[in-house]
Amino acid sequence: MTGGLHAAARAALDAYGRANAPFVEISTSHNTVCRVDAPGGPFALRIAPHGTVHRPGAADAERALLDDLASRGVRAPRVVPTDDGAASVTVEVPDLPGARECMLLAWVPGVPVRRPCSVEQATDLGRVAAQLHELAPTALLLPPGVLDGRDALAFAVPDLLDTAGRLAPVLRDAHDRAQAAVDDLWESRAGAGAAARVLHGDLTQTNVLTTEPSPDTAADTSPGDAPRLVPIDFQDLLWGHVEQDLAISLLRLSRDDETGERCAAFRAGYAAVRPWPALDAGLLRDLFAARRLQMVNLTLVLGRPGSGPAIDLHTAALERYAAGAGPAGQEGAAIAAVTS
Repeated sequence: MTGGLHAAARAALDAYGRANAPFVEISTSHNTVCRVDAPGGPFALRIAPHGTVHRPGAADAERALLDDLASRGVRAPRVVPTDDGAASVTVEVPDLPGARECMLLAWVPGVPVRRPCSVEQATDLGRVAAQLHELAPTALLLPPGVLDGRDALAFAVPDLLDTAGRLAPVLRDAHDRAQAAVDDLWESRAGAGAAARVLHGDLTQTNVLTTEPSPDTAADTSPGDAPRLVPIDFQDLLWGHVEQDLAISLLRLSRDDETGERCAAFRAGYAAVRPWPALDAGLLRDLFAARRLQMVNLTLVLGRPGSGPAIDLHTAALERYAAGAGPAGQEGAAIAAVTS
């Protein structure tokens, strides 16, 4: 951990009355996460990068949903309030550009899921998705702090697709098509009386931990069900329809799934908890494209060095989509596995 990040962590912990608590960095991606060993802990301290990709009030929305899930018996992290009761604290320190929003959460014991996940873990991931969808609060209006699923790009950042050089026309064509599909989805679901829900927004195998059942649930768990996956990182909460959330999970799962076996297992796990929604191949392809565009646009906005591979990961599929060609490779296998 750099000196600036170390100072930011120390400043954040001071707001929680734990200024002298020992901590160690455990992961870095979009956020930096530290394990904090202190009385009442351990805890996870999440340090965001400078510049937000979320709407104002995101921390409060995350805390409210996690509190609600906990009240219903769901195993998930709990937000630890600051000494003044806030869901997060923003710190500024020398040697680190910009302000950083930090959140302290209760530690979830467990280990990350290795890639590729097992077929059994894919099944369990589907169960987790279904459980969260079953309990997801509905909302007639966009809740404060939650990403807007009516926007194909979703994140609260500028649309920079037109800055992508030779790829810009392709990305714009793909965006227009994907946005039209999202509009149609919202219109059809409204016509059917299906309210939008507050969804995880990034439920993938990288945002769950493998953990043993808790003492409270162990008595109701057969040996074949353990260990279980516990969802973490609810920062990207999305106001949308379950089909959008499923597309996010399936697209990421498909990257490690040449035959579609894991995606099929995900659907089976989901259907064991609640009915699989009306998600045909055309709609899933559109929603895959929307997710790819979200990731490309987010990469363009963040402008981090070496981000070319992150864009290349999605552009070949988006070029086929914009041209009206059918899905290929692992994307095609995933769509076939869950819609046939």
